[in-house]
Parts: sequence; structure tokens; C-alpha cells
Amino acid sequence: YKAYADNLPIEQNVLRESCDLLAGEGETRGSQWINRYVNVLRWIALAVLTGQDEFHIRQIFELVGNKNQDRLLDYLAYKLLPGWGKLTDKVLYPDAYGPLLKAIDGPAEEAAENVKTFLDNWYEAMDDTDWIDNHECEVEFGYWDYYVGYWAVEAALVVKVFGINDELFWEHEYYPRYLVHGRDPDNA
Repeated sequence: YKAYADNLPIEQNVLRESCDLLAGEGETRGSQWINRYVNVLRWIALAVLTGQDEFHIRQIFELVGNKNQDRLLDYLAYKLLPGWGKLTDKVLYPDAYGPLLKAIDGPAEEAAENVKTFLDNWYEAMDDTDWIDNHECEVEFGYWDYYVGYWAVEAALVVKVFGINDELFWEHEYYPRYLVHGRDPDNA
């Protein structure tokens, strides 16, 4: 994919630089940097939670190209992909993703509580994203005219990958439990 994108004509590549980077100051192309990070986490989450194979997941991480630049992404890659490498200490969005990182980086007995804290603060932490409140959007076919739902799929990803017990937040309004367990209530 990267080689293909590298060979696109310049007029088709105008947004590429700002979309390839996951962190920066302020806005880029009228959008907050955190949007790219959230979208990458969603992409990885949906791939893992829908049972994509290791080859596909590796392609995602390689295409993102963020190796050793964010501890949460490194932890996920390290757990999902044998031989991925070392973990960085850098965290790109500690205010938004600190509790989720603590769920896997902290004491195991506090993991579920840290995921719950992440979920409790998730909506407010996403305030700078383009999609917050877009269910109220009145602009037809505008950049923000889409609704992705209010699901913290990154929490489901961490629960699934790291085997965290989700009984504490099973019915949390932002937790997509069926992506982790399926629809069978006996499969919880």
C-alpha cells in the first residue's frame, strides 16, 4: 500500500503528509491531530475484533508506520505481532489514553478499573475530535457529516487482546461488549 501511495500523482497526494502523522501541534488541514490517532486505533480494533489474520494486522501496523513513537500502539503491536520489537516510553495522547495504557501497563488487579476510568472519561476526552456531536450536524455532505456512533472500540480492543475481565464495565454506554464476546450471552 505504501509503495502504491508513494507513486500517486502529487495532486492526489496533497493530504498524505498530514494524514501519515499521528501527532502534532494544533490543527492540520482543519482537523485536530487526535483524529488520525483515534482512526488508527479504530482500524486496528475493527481488524482484531472481527478476526482478521496476523498478516492483515501486520500490514495495518506497517502502513501506519508509527513504530516506537507511541507506547499504546507499541504494546498492541508487541502483543499481536511476534517479533515486533521494543516498547517506547512516549505516549502521544496521555490525557485521553492514559487510563487505557495503565490498564495494560499497570498492575493487573487494577486493569478493569483503569478501563472503566477510560470509558467514564472517554466522551469528554474526545472533545477535540471532528466527530463529537456530529449526530446533530445539519450540513449535508460536509466533512463532518457522518456519524460513527459513540463506541470506544479501543477499549474493546484492549480488553480482547490483553484478556481483561470486563464485568465491571460490561454495561457501560460506550463499551461495545458484543465486539468482544459476540451476541451469545453465555459467551461472556
